[in-house]
Amino acid sequence: MVLTDTDQIDAAWVDRTLHTAGVTRPGDVASIVVDGGASRAWSRIARVEVRYRTGTVDQAPTRLLLKLCNDPSETFGRSEVDFYRRDYVGAPDAPIPRCFDAAYSDAPRRYHLLLEDLSATHTNADVVVPDEQYGRALARSLAALHSHRWGKERLLDLGQVVAGVGEITAYVDHVRRGLEPMLAVIGDGLAADWSSRLRSLFGELGSAYAERALDARGMALLHGDPNPGNLLVPKSRRGPVLLIDRQPFDWSLTRWLAVSDLALAMVPWWDTDVRRRLEPLVLEQYGEELQARGVADYPMSKIRDDYRLCLGMAVAIPVEWCILEGDRERMRWLWSLQLRRALEAYDESPTRAGPDANSG
Repeated sequence: MVLTDTDQIDAAWVDRTLHTAGVTRPGDVASIVVDGGASRAWSRIARVEVRYRTGTVDQAPTRLLLKLCNDPSETFGRSEVDFYRRDYVGAPDAPIPRCFDAAYSDAPRRYHLLLEDLSATHTNADVVVPDEQYGRALARSLAALHSHRWGKERLLDLGQVVAGVGEITAYVDHVRRGLEPMLAVIGDGLAADWSSRLRSLFGELGSAYAERALDARGMALLHGDPNPGNLLVPKSRRGPVLLIDRQPFDWSLTRWLAVSDLALAMVPWWDTDVRRRLEPLVLEQYGEELQARGVADYPMSKIRDDYRLCLGMAVAIPVEWCILEGDRERMRWLWSLQLRRALEAYDESPTRAGPDANSG
């Protein structure tokens, strides 16, 4: 049963759930305390404090997060439930929090997750200043995530395939809806040649990506939105960076070039000088970690080429913000900064792969 309110849980439910998850014995949970929950854009998060009887096993969690996602707009599907409960089963070091329970309903779209609350030991990456240690940890975590669902065979295990022309076209067509509104808002705020170059980029991006999709090397199941709010960093800075909140839109590319997650984690969110300094070592660390995990057919030269191609997706983030008029104005402080950073990365790339490669 999909939970829709915190009133639906009690100590007995938590006791059964943790026992079913193999964490505790029947009757270990003595009581729980549930806060009122905080509403977010797409969900409601409640914290659950668990009190145990004497002699409970050491690994039993004392703090849990209950995430309730009621989706009347049908924006999201079951991806986040699968993220925790299916896609990385059998990957003992998958960089994701422990999930003890999850359920999904398709009609109407809604789901719940019961996760370990890591707020005492971890913080969101938006309060972390990127440095070499963080960059390498991020690269290792993304490589760990990607390598478990790397290539055609491991995608087929999930009944999935690499994104095809239809999905690529849907992605580009959706994002392109924000281009002209964005250009109208910016006006003279762009360098003289960038309006035409952006039109060229989005005019050719679909064919460039469709051509690249013919080669399955480098393709994997993505997180898709590794923004700082979706990354948990150990406060001690020891241990892996964890990924949360995989909630792709219907138009998102979800089985695509794995390095796109690196581009989307760095380019829109890091100051340009920081990104320039850390980008080479992050890509290097990523390649080394993939090799250590058995990915043998993806050399550094290919990683760099694919990363350059994915810079178009970094440009797409601010453009997509401008599809809806309300977001265009409300989020201008963010998307205008992301646009500048993405254009700087795209413009300075020494051998851009894909559209506009010979421009300027």
